[in-house]
Amino acid sequence: MIYSRSVVPVDRSSARGRVQSVRDMMFMLQHKVSLLIFPEGTTNNSGQPLLPFHQGAFRIAIETQTDIRPVLYVDCRARLQELNPMSLNPGKCRVVFPEAVPVKGMTIEDVPALRQKVYDMMDAELRKYRSFPALQPA
Repeated sequence: MIYSRSVVPVDRSSARGRVQSVRDMMFMLQHKVSLLIFPEGTTNNSGQPLLPFHQGAFRIAIETQTDIRPVLYVDCRARLQELNPMSLNPGKCRVVFPEAVPVKGMTIEDVPALRQKVYDMMDAELRKYRSFPALQPA
């Protein structure tokens, strides 16, 4: 019951499913329900702090004029070493809340810049807590 009232599943298998998921998330935000969106879209096993971000979260933020409040789970990899809930191990579970990113007045044309700004902010913050290989230029 709690899951069905608090989770907006994203059906990535069809365009119709993706569109409906976005509509559901926008509805929730318009009704002042907070959402936790993972812009990477999948679990990160890359060895880098973050995977490239999809644009959906940023489009939704701009379309609903909802500021982005990044949340970082800095010990996630140490607590869950495999993609298996049974691999949980004890230890610190630190959560970091960087500064909010305002979107007031932004338009859809601002999505790429907003996505990059949030990515860079989160990447830099995560690198304060753990060492990662330097990013290779594209």
